[in-house]
Amino acid sequence: MRVLSTSKLKAFQLAGMTGSIRHAAHLLSISPLAVSARVRSLERELGVRLFQRRKRKLTLTEAGATYLREVEATFVSFDIATRDLRARFGQPARLNRRYGAPGKESDSELRFDRGAAPTSIGRS
Repeated sequence: MRVLSTSKLKAFQLAGMTGSIRHAAHLLSISPLAVSARVRSLERELGVRLFQRRKRKLTLTEAGATYLREVEATFVSFDIATRDLRARFGQPARLNRRYGAPGKESDSELRFDRGAAPTSIGRS
């Protein structure tokens, strides 16, 4: 079985949640045509019609409503797994120092960069 694209699943999820291709497009920062193409492609891959389309009206089919619940649950699981991974294995924040003109220090500045070892903090 072929792995489904997360971009197609996200387009379907947002279109299903909002009931609007245009609104889903706005949320994804892509064109409505791109959202529509992703949803249609997903329907072809699944071999199941997910939406009823009638003159600017988008309604989930029974299959679409069932699938939407599963897709939403999957995205929630991804979010939880990502949060847990970062909390458990994420690198500590790194503190950087910013300098002014060569040979002269400016006010210290704290920056937090993920994935780097901590460094010392300068003073003003």
